[in-house]
Amino acid sequence: MAQLGRQPDAESVVVVPTATGDDVVLPSLPTREGWWTAFVRYHGCWMTPQGATSVSLVRAQFAPRPDDVLLATYPKCGTTWLKALSFAIANRSRHPVVGAGAGGHPLLTTHPQDLVPFIETPFRHLHPLSALDALPSPRLLSTHLPHQLLPPRVAELGCRIVYLCREPKDVVVSTWHFMNKVGNGFFLDLDEAFELFVDGCSLYGPIWITAYTVLFLKYDDMMADPAGHVKKLAEFLRVPFTDEEVGTGVVEEVVRLCSFEKLSRLPVNFSGVVDRIGGRPMENSSFFRKAKVGDWKNNLTQEMAQKLDAVIAEKLKGSAMAEGRQLEAQSVVVPTATGDKGDDILSSLPTREGWWTTFVLYHGCWMTPQTARSVSLVRAQFAPRDDDVILATYPKCGTTWLKALAFAIANRSSHPVGAGDHPLLTQSPHDLVPFIELPFRHIHPLAAALDAIPSPRLLGTHMQHHLLPPRVDELGCRIVYLCREPKDVIVSLWHFINKVIDDDLSLDFDKAFEKFVDGFSSVGPFWNHYLGYWNKHVEEPDRVLFLKYDDMMADPTGHVKKLAEFLRVPFTDDEVDAGVVEEVVTLCSFEKLSRLPVNSSGVVDRIGGRLVHNSAFFRKGKVEEWKNYLTEEMAKKLDAVVEEKLKGSGLTF
Repeated sequence: MAQLGRQPDAESVVVVPTATGDDVVLPSLPTREGWWTAFVRYHGCWMTPQGATSVSLVRAQFAPRPDDVLLATYPKCGTTWLKALSFAIANRSRHPVVGAGAGGHPLLTTHPQDLVPFIETPFRHLHPLSALDALPSPRLLSTHLPHQLLPPRVAELGCRIVYLCREPKDVVVSTWHFMNKVGNGFFLDLDEAFELFVDGCSLYGPIWITAYTVLFLKYDDMMADPAGHVKKLAEFLRVPFTDEEVGTGVVEEVVRLCSFEKLSRLPVNFSGVVDRIGGRPMENSSFFRKAKVGDWKNNLTQEMAQKLDAVIAEKLKGSAMAEGRQLEAQSVVVPTATGDKGDDILSSLPTREGWWTTFVLYHGCWMTPQTARSVSLVRAQFAPRDDDVILATYPKCGTTWLKALAFAIANRSSHPVGAGDHPLLTQSPHDLVPFIELPFRHIHPLAAALDAIPSPRLLGTHMQHHLLPPRVDELGCRIVYLCREPKDVIVSLWHFINKVIDDDLSLDFDKAFEKFVDGFSSVGPFWNHYLGYWNKHVEEPDRVLFLKYDDMMADPTGHVKKLAEFLRVPFTDDEVDAGVVEEVVTLCSFEKLSRLPVNSSGVVDRIGGRLVHNSAFFRKGKVEEWKNYLTEEMAKKLDAVVEEKLKGSGLTF
């Protein structure tokens, strides 16, 4: 492939903290009015600039260990209580809660927030991250970060995570009280706070995007059965209570020691002022407020409650949480070296009926078991390079066309587009630009298929951005993303699926439409897919090029020039005058490629264990073809979903 020159990525939209975390500003990130200051949109989450700075510093410098245990919560979901319980449980051999020595328990003299430190707040002048490095293993640490913002090594090392959530209506009330208590003269009325919360504007992003797949606990359940949850927590922390401890009331004593009534009355917790969150001294008592289940009824109107319930129902639609399923720690895909079916790794993931087979919920996305296995293998074994260019698409958004165009543009010095032996005349675009997640198992081992390709590589993917191997972003690999009007996507997707699956598994259009609207596809919800790459484009426009299929159809030559600029092989004036741009468009057109023998005949296995006709990858993608398939009611329903899911992002169709 032609050498794609490298240029410095845009610095203005990337958080690059100093050693102290002080002078990090995010001038090019989108901003909006927040609770008490302007918020910035960082990695798809509205948060304070301080929060974004802290997150960036932690992702860059925090060094997790395999035996770390992270206590993760959305703010005001029982964080202090969970810290106290976990510390008491994990350390009861050194610090007994009953008998001799119980009177000197650390929880009686030290705040739970200090016994279990946050990974994202010890920064700047307060506590350098080296303070965490000095802690002996195994460490109990905590975080308010959404799962996708944790340092990638947390997942790679298999760190255990306890996640505690709470009824959102109680959360907004508790958050409102807390913010007004610590605001140093700042005050926001409940109506304003409620609207910000419903819009997903909070300290660490929307409450609905945490997506933790670990030991998952609910605050209301813990309040109803604290002793039972203390036992469950001890099992997860690998320090279960012995029969003797149970018999002597140690479980109940842990509950009592960590209760609001006990902790809130201790001098260390009800007096004194400390700066734990960065430049804002707060009273220790701020972290203690009697959290009553259903307290929202005393603060929210019926209309507010119904509005928030509707938002939560919509945001969690199709997830295991919405269906009352528990996501346990063992729900992790750990493939074998070959990724073969001997890895029996999907048995514990939540399942539900998909398009033609049972789907599994993997990293918050409903997808085929085959896709989940493939994604897991790629995340574990694929080795990106800093000069890779990845062509990313949601299925049926112009993938074949984009691959052909990018290959022709990038390789025109070695393969002139007018030559009679051009590779596109005898090879499928999918073979010239291979998928990173499909060459697995018996088809193409990753090492043999991709590692052997000389640099710089052009590679394709249908993976969601948050599922890409973390090194793709860390190395600064460039990404071209092509999306399409969702109403046209469902039509094209329905045709393709029915073309490549067995006749007895074909799905009628109405059922396919409902699954699509519910976020059921082979690679997860289309809105998550679009937004993942869109948000990255907003943050790093020089590294992620975001294109729309309809725009490319309307102006193919203009987009070919844009693509050449992004690939760092721009057309020369001589090439433009000689009509090379138009030749690229013609060579890669549907009319040209679909009639070539290599694309119109033959059968191949490109998707893993299923022979597919080459012609299946070629179908005339007409703009607004959806009008021939969708009823007016269907179109309005899908438009409403798109508007809701993309709200506030700046991405429109």
